[in-house]
Amino acid sequence: MIRRQAGQDFLLITQREHVRLASHLAQHAGGKFVRAPHDRPAFLDAVDRHDVGWDALDEPPRLNARKWPMDVLEAPWQIAVPAWAQTTRLALEGASPRTSLLVSIHTLNLSYDASRVNEGPKRFDISELRRMFEVNKFQHGQIEIQELLRPELGLSIDQPRRLGLSMDLRDVAEQHLANDYRMIQACDLLSYSACVGDVVANPLGPLYAAGPGGEFVSVLVRKLTQTKLTLSPWPFDCGEIRFAVNARRYPAHATRSLPEFQYFYSQAHDEPLTLEIAPG
Repeated sequence: MIRRQAGQDFLLITQREHVRLASHLAQHAGGKFVRAPHDRPAFLDAVDRHDVGWDALDEPPRLNARKWPMDVLEAPWQIAVPAWAQTTRLALEGASPRTSLLVSIHTLNLSYDASRVNEGPKRFDISELRRMFEVNKFQHGQIEIQELLRPELGLSIDQPRRLGLSMDLRDVAEQHLANDYRMIQACDLLSYSACVGDVVANPLGPLYAAGPGGEFVSVLVRKLTQTKLTLSPWPFDCGEIRFAVNARRYPAHATRSLPEFQYFYSQAHDEPLTLEIAPG
């Protein structure tokens, strides 16, 4: 769930709607300034699958500590880690090895912040030790999955890697993998920014610049209005993008109970929210 402020209301956008927008962006990824994905079918399939494990957060939706609808970025590790694991598991069940590898790299990177050790006395709390254990277990599981998938794609398991990507990007095949993953990350972050109505990552990238070399380019994101973002340089092969996501309106105040919220959310109607992303 993505929670967007709209006056006295929240507009609530499901992860599936966020993925629909990310997938639409992915169809146009690459262009004059940014390198296109190397394996476009696997790339597009990975974007379609990159957040599928989060569906359980929306069905039914949850409340945060303030009793507001819980935004996906507020989800505690007890929800996030199983969602990341489910995302990779579903990719392994029905996707190609390259798609599965890209999805696993995506979830592994998402887990990075959750694996950080807190400073001070809190680091010794039993809840913190449990968090670090579960995140570490998840990360080791993803590394094992990637070690099985990489040989199927002709990729080495002997080179040093950081969060699933080779440290030596002089290898063309590793460049292609890194480029496709970074484009997934860019489409994901850009879709979230558009849905929430704010810039959550700036710049996007670094992405590979168009052309045969290994140069990088960073894409600057600017909020022009509540529903329009601009990008420079433009990373797509089309002009301005307009896309409507479905949202449900809910009063922007604390709800007395989770069952009450879930009932009124289920009775709300979808309404289109048109978002714009343009060269800038």
